[in-house]
Amino acid sequence: MYVDDLLIASPDLSWVAAFKKGLHQRFGIKDIGPVRFIIGVRVTRNRATRTLTLCQEAYIQGMIDRFGMHDCNTESTPLPTGWTPNPSGCTSAALDSTDRELYKSLIGSLLYASMISRPDISTAVSMLCRVMAAPKLIHLKAAKRVMRYLKGTIGMGITYSGCSQPSTDPLSATYRDLRGYSDADWASSGATEQFRSTSGYLFTLHGGPISWRSALQSGAPALSSQESEYIALNEAGKEALPLRGLLAELGFPSPGPVPLMEDNTAAISLTDEFFSSKRGKHISLKYHWIRWQTAANEFSICHVPTRDQRADILTKNLPPADFLRHRTALLTS
Repeated sequence: MYVDDLLIASPDLSWVAAFKKGLHQRFGIKDIGPVRFIIGVRVTRNRATRTLTLCQEAYIQGMIDRFGMHDCNTESTPLPTGWTPNPSGCTSAALDSTDRELYKSLIGSLLYASMISRPDISTAVSMLCRVMAAPKLIHLKAAKRVMRYLKGTIGMGITYSGCSQPSTDPLSATYRDLRGYSDADWASSGATEQFRSTSGYLFTLHGGPISWRSALQSGAPALSSQESEYIALNEAGKEALPLRGLLAELGFPSPGPVPLMEDNTAAISLTDEFFSSKRGKHISLKYHWIRWQTAANEFSICHVPTRDQRADILTKNLPPADFLRHRTALLTS
C-alpha cells in the first residue's frame, strides 16, 4: 500500500512521536517534519502572529499552465453581476465533443479549488456544474473567466488566527468560536430550472471559513423569500451539528448554542416555536427541524445586516463592490 500524504495532529508531542515510531516500524514511512504542502495546499504558519494560512497558489498555477492561459487578462470578479447559466432566449452554440471534454476538465479543476480554499468562486462553479451534461459556448467562456479571476488572485487564501481577548459576541470580528451564516436567493434559477432558489451557508472558526456550500434548493420552488431563507437555515443547521460534534471530539466543545447569522427577519420569526403565520402554513414539516433544534438550544438565530451577511457571496453573482467586501472578510492575500 502506498500513501502520498498523512497529517498527524495532537496537543501531546510525545504521543505524536510514539505514533510516528509505530507507523515507521510497520509501514516504513518517511517523516518530513512540520506540514508545509499537502494535497495541493500550501500551509504557512506564523507563530509570532499566531496565524495559519492555507493557499492553493501552486495548484492554481498548474491549472493556468495546463489550460494554456498564461497570457490571459485578469478579472476582478469570477462572473459578471447577475450572470445565470440558463438565461432566457440564450442562442449560444452547443460545444463539440472536444470542447465538452475540455469544459468537464476545467470545471473539475475549478471545483477542487472552490472546495478547499476558495469560497469566493463557489457560486460561479456551482452554476457552471449545473450545465455539465450539455454545456454551451457561453458556459465555456464563463469557466475561462473564472480562471482569469483566479490568475489575478492566485496568492489569496484562508487565514486562521488566535486572539488574546476573543469576544463572546457572535457579531464581533474577534469572535473565535464556531459561527454560521445562512442566506438564500429566491427563485434565482429562472423558468428553465423551475424557479428554484439558491441556498448558501458558510461557517467560520478562528477568523476563517471552514465549511461552505452554494446549491439549488431541491423539491418544489419556495413561494416567498421567507420560505427560501427558512429552507436555507435548515441546510445550515444540518451542517452545524456535525461540525460542532467534530470540534468536541477534538477537545474544543462549543461554549453554547451555535450562532447562525440570518438577514431575513421573517425567516427568523419562523424559528420561534410559538410563531404562526399564514404564509408559513404550507411549509413542509421537515423544514421545521430548525425550529425544534433552536428551541432545544442547539442554535441561536441572530439577525445580521445584509451588508455583513457573508453567505451572500454564495447565493448570487454580486456587484463588484459587494463581492470584494465579502471576499476581504473571508480571504487574505
